Amino acid sequence: MKQKNMVLVAVAVACGLVAALLTSYSSAGSKPKSEETVAVLVAAKDLPVGTWLKKDTIGDLVVVKEFPAGTAPQVFVGNLDELADKRVVRTIRKGDSFNPKDVSKSAAIAPPDGYGMMSIPCTLDETVTGFVQPGSKVNILASIPSRRQGDKATVVTFMHDMLVLAVDGSSTITSDTPVSTSVGTVSFAVTSSTAELLHAAKTRGCHMRLILVGQTPMRSETPPLTEKQLWALLADMPLSEDRGGSDGGPDAKPAKSDTVKLVVAREDIPAGTQLTPEVIDTLFEMKEFAKPAPANGIEDVRGSTGKFVTKDLAAGQFLPKSFLGGDPRPQPKAVEPPAEKETPPVYHDVTITTGNGTKKIRYQVLPNGDYKYLGEVSVNAAPDKVPAADDDEEPAAKPAAKPAPKAAPKPPKSGEPAKDGEKV
Repeated sequence: MKQKNMVLVAVAVACGLVAALLTSYSSAGSKPKSEETVAVLVAAKDLPVGTWLKKDTIGDLVVVKEFPAGTAPQVFVGNLDELADKRVVRTIRKGDSFNPKDVSKSAAIAPPDGYGMMSIPCTLDETVTGFVQPGSKVNILASIPSRRQGDKATVVTFMHDMLVLAVDGSSTITSDTPVSTSVGTVSFAVTSSTAELLHAAKTRGCHMRLILVGQTPMRSETPPLTEKQLWALLADMPLSEDRGGSDGGPDAKPAKSDTVKLVVAREDIPAGTQLTPEVIDTLFEMKEFAKPAPANGIEDVRGSTGKFVTKDLAAGQFLPKSFLGGDPRPQPKAVEPPAEKETPPVYHDVTITTGNGTKKIRYQVLPNGDYKYLGEVSVNAAPDKVPAADDDEEPAAKPAAKPAPKAAPKPPKSGEPAKDGEKV
């Protein structure tokens, strides 16, 4: 019985070995279909819209990836020749496969998702003599004028890695015409914040120039300026020497040594308002202004307590010294004493009869009793007529009195002889 069991065990082991051998042979003879792979071209890095897949650089941008046959993309590109010398028409992320429709030798560039399009005027010289094309990546160099520095300009890299969507209204990219012969405008893919900065720079009178860059950012020894720092420059505020340490911006405060505090109206203040302590605390506040400050601005309004605002002051306007004075309310006019009535002149006429006729001489009687010679008037002249003075005739201080008539001589007494010349 024992020997019979041993034989059965040996037979069972032999059958197992034969089955294992047959299974191994079967596995080695044919590979399961699920483990078959296909070669698919994928992006080696993020490829933005307009990336040019040149033959000599395509190896740095595209790699081959093996996909199991069951998980490979339904539509893909497996041959580099299908991508060479073409441009990407949509953003492709690292590891994404290519669809034949993702590339084209001549294609219109559209803004990426989340971006808009904005144009700025540019000349041929400012666009690298025409080498900037749709799909190019550029940095924007800006020269920002500064009134604070005596019209000196601050030159900064205003924008980094900007995607060009169109040149002169054409968004078609082609490798056949890589250089433009004339340029008037360049359109960029922008966010809302970059669009606002570009518009502010344009209205500020900044001179902008494009720098053509590759698919990787340019090296720089200084960190790029933040949007707040760019707003500070456009607002003519100074930046610290350490460009990476200052935040800047419309609400950023310049260095204390470069500012001055002036009195500013909180709201509209009409002329005639008196600067009482309550009015000063309620209607005025102190604000910082970049130097040089207005020459007539008031820095301490409390020193003018009691004075009046002589002109209307708008909200947000600083208080000039020329707007302060005494009481601007109309003052009553002084009562002038009535004018004394003039005494009419008194004239005195002297009539003289000569052998040539009769004439009338007029004098004016002065208040002190003297006579002022006026001249000759006609015999029938009005009593108040003033003749023209005769410069050749000396005026008489006082008219001569008329000679008294001689008394008739007395007749001689009887018996007395008559005097010579007397009639008897």
